[in-house]
This record gives sequence, structure tokens and C-alpha cells, in this order.
Amino acid sequence: MAEIKCEAVILFTRDWGASDRLAAFFTKEFGKLTVMAYGARYAKSSFGSLQPFAYAAVTLQQGKNVDRVKQYDIIRSFRELREDLCRMAYSSFVAELVSELWPDRQTDLQVFELLLNSFGLMVKRNPRLVSLASAWQLINIAGLKPEFSCCVMCGCSLSYPAGFDIGAGGTVCNACLKLNMENYKKNGPDCILNFTESDKEFLDFIFKLDWQVPGEYKVSGATLLKVEKLLLQFIRCNIDKQLKSIDFISKL
Repeated sequence: MAEIKCEAVILFTRDWGASDRLAAFFTKEFGKLTVMAYGARYAKSSFGSLQPFAYAAVTLQQGKNVDRVKQYDIIRSFRELREDLCRMAYSSFVAELVSELWPDRQTDLQVFELLLNSFGLMVKRNPRLVSLASAWQLINIAGLKPEFSCCVMCGCSLSYPAGFDIGAGGTVCNACLKLNMENYKKNGPDCILNFTESDKEFLDFIFKLDWQVPGEYKVSGATLLKVEKLLLQFIRCNIDKQLKSIDFISKL
């Protein structure tokens, strides 16, 4: 069987059988791969450091159904993310979002670099804010970025407060809100959310964030909660499932 060498960020691991460990890697060279580390749960295994969020140089032996980890050398463990419950929860959210949005073996250097930058910054900064920025940028890379600079229905510029229509994929001007109010009433209160100029400014900051020089940004609690709510509803609409990590975060 052929061998391949790559750099990988571990998205998640799962115990398999009595002694093995299944893992999802996001690799620099090949995108997302599902691999098996045989004997990883033995006390003397060289794969004992194969843990979520770690960054490693890996040699894989290609298999018929799943690739096998042959060599695994840690570049950065990111153990701080696993040792703190809050950081672990938000890191899991970012990792799970990548796992859901990207199919196997679709190379994407932007995603690989964002994972490294996100996990690195999460060690130093508020993990809630870092994961929020990471998730919105991943949505952008996946081609799902919402429109929030003009009305998605008529294309007109916005006056605030405006509306945010999750199903339509972005902001709605006040004229279109009035025209469609009966439909919004039928579909329930959460199908259209209030969207303010502060919400737009915060989203602008998130999408333009330079991970190497992130700078500082002060955001009100109300704006933070609004942009989080938009994100979670946007994810649910586009992925059509509830992420396990979101349930975990809600219990913290």
C-alpha cells in the first residue's frame, strides 16, 4: 500500500474497538481524511498523543476503506484547549463545523490555516469571540456568506433597524419587510430577526479580521448575542441539523 505524508489538524477522535482510535484529520495537502490509529489506546503506544485539536506531521498508509496512521509527530499539541472546558467546547464547535461543511478529500488551504490560527488565538483570547469569528469566516470560505450590505429582495440600501431573513440569506429593507409581513407572521417570529447598524459593524469586523494582527474590538452584550443567534440559525438552515457541540456549549 502507498504511503503519504502530510500536515494535519485533528478535528476529533473516537475510541474504536478495544484498543484502536478513529480520527478525522484536516490536512494541508488532502483536505479532510478519516483515519485509523491501530493500538492507539495501549499505554505504550506512540499514538497516545493523538488528541483533538493537535497539529502534527503524519505519515499515512493508504487503505481500501480507511487510511492507517503509520507515524505521528506533534508540531503543536494545543493541550490548553483540551485542559480548559470552555476552550474545549468552543474548539469542538469550530472543528465540528469544518467536519460538516467540507466533504472528504477536498483540499482547502484557507480552512487548514484558519484552524491553526483559530486554535492559536483561542489559547490567548476569549474563546467565545474567537469561535464566533472562526465560524462566520468558515461560512464565507464555504460560499455561504449572507448578504448584509443591502436588501436581498430588492437590492436597495438599508436604513436601520432592518430585518434579517435567515431563509432568504440576508438582510431585508423596511419596505420589503412590510410587503412580506404576513408570510413572516405565518412562519414564526424567528424567521425574521431585527438587524441593527451595530450588528452590521460587528459582522464587518469579523469578516475582515486579520488572524495575524487581530487587534481589539469592543462589542456590546446585545450585539454579541444577536450575531451569535444569527450564526446558529444560519448554520441550522444550511446544514439542516443541530451540531452536538452547540448542545454542549449551551450546558456550560
